[in-house]
Amino acid sequence: MLPAAPSITEDDFAAINEYQKWLASYKPCGYATDDGPTEWWYKTYNQPDEPAFYQKYTYGLETMSRYKAAMEHISNAEHGTLDVLSNFGAEGTISGAADVHDSELLNIIRALYPYGVEADTNDIQAVKRLKIRKLTEAAYAGEVTADVRKLGINFGCGEQLCLWDNVTVGACECLEMLRKFCADGIRENGCFSVANAWIELAKPPYGAYESNWYDYIFAVAMSDYTKPGYFFGDSIHSEPIKSCLQSDLKYGMIFVQTKEQNEFRLLLAKLFDIENPKPTTQGVTVQAKTWVQNNIKYAPLDCVDHRLYEVLNTKCYCYEPNSRWEEYTRNYWYEYGYEKEYLPWLKENFDDLYVRIRSLDQKFCDRLAKEYGQKKADLFCRANYMKGNAVGWVQTKKMLEERVKEFMKAQVCMECGRGFKWGYEAMEIKEGRMFTYDFSEKDIIGINKKLLDVNADEYLCIPCLAEYLETTEVELWEKINEFKEDGCTLFQ
Repeated sequence: MLPAAPSITEDDFAAINEYQKWLASYKPCGYATDDGPTEWWYKTYNQPDEPAFYQKYTYGLETMSRYKAAMEHISNAEHGTLDVLSNFGAEGTISGAADVHDSELLNIIRALYPYGVEADTNDIQAVKRLKIRKLTEAAYAGEVTADVRKLGINFGCGEQLCLWDNVTVGACECLEMLRKFCADGIRENGCFSVANAWIELAKPPYGAYESNWYDYIFAVAMSDYTKPGYFFGDSIHSEPIKSCLQSDLKYGMIFVQTKEQNEFRLLLAKLFDIENPKPTTQGVTVQAKTWVQNNIKYAPLDCVDHRLYEVLNTKCYCYEPNSRWEEYTRNYWYEYGYEKEYLPWLKENFDDLYVRIRSLDQKFCDRLAKEYGQKKADLFCRANYMKGNAVGWVQTKKMLEERVKEFMKAQVCMECGRGFKWGYEAMEIKEGRMFTYDFSEKDIIGINKKLLDVNADEYLCIPCLAEYLETTEVELWEKINEFKEDGCTLFQ
């Protein structure tokens, strides 16, 4: 039996956590980066004549030393000789004899994955990677087994899952399975998940992992979909899959535009006056978002119809921290056939939607004026207009209503509508340094009363007041501090 790898202990992880916390505490001050403490840290704290500073210095050196030792220990555990029997106990199959245990274990691997096609490695690597595969499976299941504690594999290092010695068999079987998986998805749903295709190839009897051979066979299967009419969809774009063979493609969806999807795509383009629509529904939704960003100023699209918000926010991807990597990227338009629900609605309501979208801003402003008065309505619209700020995928009708109510209750600038609640921060560069000046809400109201009208109940924000008085924001800050030092009660 081969000697066991050194065990990773709780002390190793404690040393790493302690170092990371220690390093993080110095980053905001500029004393450290991700690579460790800077020279500034050494110069600042290496002061033997300053006990408090020097104590921090020696503590830091000790923390770094423990961290280095723990990382070396973990590296030795991962890359040293592995005790394969501790994680792959097959009594009667593995004898434990050091001179034959590699070949015995490889026979078990071949039995599990008879179509394995890798031919660019050696026996020792194969044994190690089988170990890593079983430990990784435990990590996916959230299980901290005795073997995990004993061997301490770093699950985030991207190690290959299993390797083969010098054999090349099963390539045709792998390719046939992949082509069937992909063709079934296109035929039944109009799409398939690239990630799920890879996962199928990793299962017995195929045994795929990141390697030249498997990646080549995977690329051959995907090359069937580089023809016109097939598209690759990730979280942002939908484009022909021209770069499939040039990239390490293990995510996203490959899909076709069905008749219904294409009809919906063209109607959506017409609704938003898109002259050159993208060739996919997903691509046109991105173009529609741009149109809204450029043309709708104040109210979200679900003020017209909540389904417009849903259309432009249909997820193209999904990331869930606790899910396995094949679940990270999904294309919901094509995977779940959203056009089947939305196409009838869009056809039936097209003319009405077209008019309502283009009158949305005016109707919204008219409603605000009727409820809060024209002055307040104009201030809200002035304060909240920022290109792309109030469009349908940024906020919903409910969020907008809450925003309006909060604005109407708040103290705001009578010129631009800027709110006072969070104060204001002015900045100045002087002698090569940046200086900031923080105005509180009380400061803003106080300087208005002091310089304009002590009985006023409407006020200007700091930028508007500076412009009105033909002065600077910094000079206003200096004036406020002068008044405070004189004991002016307007600032108390």
